[in-house]
Amino acid sequence: MKKAHFVGICGVGMSATAVLLKEKGWDVTGSDSGCFDPIKSYLIDQKIPFADSFSSANIPTGVDLVVGGGSAKLADNEEIVAARERDIEVKTFPEVIADISKDQETVLVVGSYGKSTMSSLIARILAESGKDPSWFTGAPPVGGGLASHLGAGRFFVVEADEYPTSGIDKRSKFLHFKADNIVLIAGEHDHVNVFPTPESYRAPFKELLAKVPATGTITACIDNPGVLELIAPHVDTTVTYGLNSKNDPLWSAQDVVRGETTTATITQEGTPVCTITTTLLGDHNIQNIIGAAAFLIGHDILTPEEFTKGVAVFQGIKRRLEKKTVTSSVPVYEGYGSSIDKARAAISAIRAHFPERRLVIVFEPHTFSWRNRAMLHWYDDVFCDAALTLVYHPADIGVGNHDQASHEEIMERVLASGANALPVSTPEECNKILLEKVEANDVVLILTSGPMDGLVESIPTMIEEKFSA
Repeated sequence: MKKAHFVGICGVGMSATAVLLKEKGWDVTGSDSGCFDPIKSYLIDQKIPFADSFSSANIPTGVDLVVGGGSAKLADNEEIVAARERDIEVKTFPEVIADISKDQETVLVVGSYGKSTMSSLIARILAESGKDPSWFTGAPPVGGGLASHLGAGRFFVVEADEYPTSGIDKRSKFLHFKADNIVLIAGEHDHVNVFPTPESYRAPFKELLAKVPATGTITACIDNPGVLELIAPHVDTTVTYGLNSKNDPLWSAQDVVRGETTTATITQEGTPVCTITTTLLGDHNIQNIIGAAAFLIGHDILTPEEFTKGVAVFQGIKRRLEKKTVTSSVPVYEGYGSSIDKARAAISAIRAHFPERRLVIVFEPHTFSWRNRAMLHWYDDVFCDAALTLVYHPADIGVGNHDQASHEEIMERVLASGANALPVSTPEECNKILLEKVEANDVVLILTSGPMDGLVESIPTMIEEKFSA
């Protein structure tokens, strides 16, 4: 049995890669300097042991491969240094995934948002149709299941990230993979700490699209102006999709009826193809379903009947508008608020599905973009639809690596927008205000990409206790 050790195993990509190697029969261990749910529970469930700090002593004897994640600081992490001193092969997780997926036809889901949901959606629909795909996605699905899996079918579905591979390898992660099929969701400027301009952000996407072979496919959402620029050299071979787009996409939807269960008719060039039923919230998820149809039905991979069956059973993925309460009359949802587009999509979805309820948001500026002074304009209108927004103090991970805005600067920008907002600095303060302010006809949305000092779990529990139906 081969052995692999993951340095920085609690990253979403690293944990999913660790599971894939375990499925291949490897003995897998890991380490990290911090781990929180859902990844912590996910690794425990998969029986993958990991240390909660870095030390050269963590590397087991007889290890064949050490896999380093971006958080491990590959140049100077003591485990990475020890591995190289012992002549153990060191790879990044994209290199490992590229090697695992080389014998299957890849489906790379790319873009500035929506990748985790779209890749998980496509994989689940293929699996429900008996196609036995492999997949690598950014989060475990709601209702159980794996964020990654090795199948024996034709396709390997990959959530393919544009972020640099590591501190040593500056290439975007997705450039390591074969580009047999591309599903391009969005091209909005993101990750300003490494891509300072829209042009620098889109450059690796252009490089990736140029890698698609003549036998490959490009499926793209043209609701997004950044996507139009990216596909311009490939417009004649691109299958386009969109929802309420002025750009005349080939695939779209009509007769959308929103509710706890939403229905919509998927169309190809205006002609109805199938009617879907979904419990996913928000127009952005209808858009995702249209994109999945454009790829799977549009390229004759599945029948409309197979497609609708798969959509109906897909409940979404962890932390992406995941309902966190069960019996509470005040529902609490968690949205993945890592960028302005993701935050807007989550807020819009809650407003559309709960139009009669007041919206209370608890938000944490966790990613570099939300915390960077150059991106303070993101706060100019994002929270205006909420009755109340509690703005938690900015995360301090990597605070010295960029021009970080202070809590006070963020609050000044939020309040200048006209939003009703309050700063909070501790879990106790946040919970106290929520108990005072949340009313019986409210809906609560937690927006962060981090653990928020335990509030992601404590808020639903508290609301459940107060508003138990």
